[in-house]
Amino acid sequence: MGEQQKNLDRVCANIGHRVLAFWELGLRTGNVDFCMQDLVDYVRQAFPPSSVAPDSASRILRQLWLAGLLDYTVVSRSRSLYRLLPLPPRYRPMEQLTLGFPLEEDE
Repeated sequence: MGEQQKNLDRVCANIGHRVLAFWELGLRTGNVDFCMQDLVDYVRQAFPPSSVAPDSASRILRQLWLAGLLDYTVVSRSRSLYRLLPLPPRYRPMEQLTLGFPLEEDE
């Protein structure tokens, strides 16, 4: 495993649960449109000041999307505006999700 992947895994283990919580909260409350700074602020609330790099939340958002743990789309890249999307029904409910990659299929 490369150094970059190790760093990404470490950061995901630290803040991935906050990114997932932001996604779940947005869908539950109907606040699905957000600016990346909204996600960064939400993640940083759970950690000491300056302990989360500005780009970490967006990198973990993309990593969780690639792993199929959440869904979102870009509304306006120039305005850094995004929209949270629900997962298709074939995915497990939030209560069953873990940050282990990849997800194992239930048998």
